Amino acid sequence: MEDLTYSISAINSIGHYRIFKLMPKDKALEYKAGHFVMLNNGQIGRPYSIASAPSWPYLEFVIHLIGGQFTSYLEKVKVGDELKVKGPAGHFTYNDEERLILIGGGAGIAPLMSITRHVIEEKKAKVDLFYSSRYLHEAPYLSELMSYAKAGLINLHFTVTREEIGGFRHGRFSPEDILKLGDISDATVFLCGNMAMAKAFKESLEGKVADFKVEAWG
Repeated sequence: MEDLTYSISAINSIGHYRIFKLMPKDKALEYKAGHFVMLNNGQIGRPYSIASAPSWPYLEFVIHLIGGQFTSYLEKVKVGDELKVKGPAGHFTYNDEERLILIGGGAGIAPLMSITRHVIEEKKAKVDLFYSSRYLHEAPYLSELMSYAKAGLINLHFTVTREEIGGFRHGRFSPEDILKLGDISDATVFLCGNMAMAKAFKESLEGKVADFKVEAWG
């Protein structure tokens, strides 16, 4: 894998999250929906999942600014600055499955967005997306996902976990919420979240679905 040079073309803020759009300076990365890359500035870097669809001319990332060494650097970058991209990598990739159950929250929505956007473009799969956010005002991509749901392109299940907002579900999702979908024996589950969450869902759903893919941390 080689380091490719990208230029930051846009930075958008949503609560403690930043959405970065990166345009290739020369050669563009080829990747599958769900892949991650190493973003670096030539000295330090971290792995981040790609949120854009593979057909798009730019790479998009949603990054939670947690005060780490690299995220502190990203807080200070501006449009026109350059970053190195090394990859792609990972097993959490869409491979033409026709029935998808996507589960994630916060910055974990990134690879699920890539998969959702790609599937909508290709009209390849039925999608149930379970998306949770701590607060309504910092839910990356919620308006985009709601527009997809309104158009009948996906089934969106959204919940807010740390505040109660009229018209929105409050609380965390559980494996029982997935089982309420009915027969899911032909579904591939993509779950992006912490290890405890991944373990709980996998123990409850494994054997009831066709495949279960996890991207987890912590």
